[in-house]
Amino acid sequence: MCPGAPLARREVIIAVSRWLERFPDARLAVDAARLPQPHSFIANGFTEIPILLG
Repeated sequence: MCPGAPLARREVIIAVSRWLERFPDARLAVDAARLPQPHSFIANGFTEIPILLG
């Protein structure tokens, strides 16, 4: 495990929490099943996440 992983997780929690406070009505712009995923066996996640800020 990476020694910086706990810090990175905490940074994500803070950033997403602040973003949701600023944009409480934000929603996905597409169905979650249609989010594009990378063409890689190494990476997880999405190549983009379209959002409507409302």
